Amino acid sequence: MKRSMFLALALGSLILTACSTSDSAMVDDEASSASSSVEAMMPASSSSEGAMMEDARVVRIEASNWEFTPSTVSAKVGEKVKLEFVGVDGNHGVAVADLGIDVNFDEGETATVDLPTDTAGTFPFRCNVFCGEGHREMTGTIVIE
Repeated sequence: MKRSMFLALALGSLILTACSTSDSAMVDDEASSASSSVEAMMPASSSSEGAMMEDARVVRIEASNWEFTPSTVSAKVGEKVKLEFVGVDGNHGVAVADLGIDVNFDEGETATVDLPTDTAGTFPFRCNVFCGEGHREMTGTIVIE
């Protein structure tokens, strides 16, 4: 009887521990999205992305109705950059023909693309999925210098 009671308590403790969340694991993204222009972001360190991501800079671009945050992304010619488009509100997309970028993403989804930085220039982009009344104003710029 004592042995089965001990096993039940141990199993219950294990389940509670496995299902709990740690406050230290949560990240507050609001501070990082306050700026409308990004010069530097965090380097990628995810082992799941492999060696290609290790030395690339990751720029997170949040898409909400009806804006991209940040709306301007800057990079140096030859720099390795990954763009993470995050759907915050609604369904959106981005196409930059000159850079070979064409992605669609829904609310709650992330689309990641390599930013080709071999050519300097200013590349405007806009949402290419109709998302409502402010759709035409949903624009941004990629600057490669």
